Amino acid sequence: MKELPVAEWLRSLDHIAESLAAAVAALDRHEAAFAPLLAAEMPSSPAADPAAGLAAAIDERIREHDRRWAVAAELAGSVDASLAQRESAVRRWRETFPRWVPAVEQTASGPPAGVLA
Repeated sequence: MKELPVAEWLRSLDHIAESLAAAVAALDRHEAAFAPLLAAEMPSSPAADPAAGLAAAIDERIREHDRRWAVAAELAGSVDASLAQRESAVRRWRETFPRWVPAVEQTASGPPAGVLA
């Protein structure tokens, strides 16, 4: 059985961890550099609370996802109804076809005896 390249995966994970650490450090440096500017621009009123704005944005996204789920549920319901109708039609054909077979076979072999064509 072929061995899994675990060592290679671990090296890749270490590289990813180092890259993430460097990115976080860079973000921390930029945040520290811009913190005084951001603090000066931000009003201290509760209405300007970033957490409240973020919560409102998240709530809106949740409502949008709920709307999409509702549309998907309606579509799934219509597909289920369509499939049920098709299954019903196939069931009727399967029930009806065996009754037609004798009539078709009789017609193929000619009119019954005593019947003029």
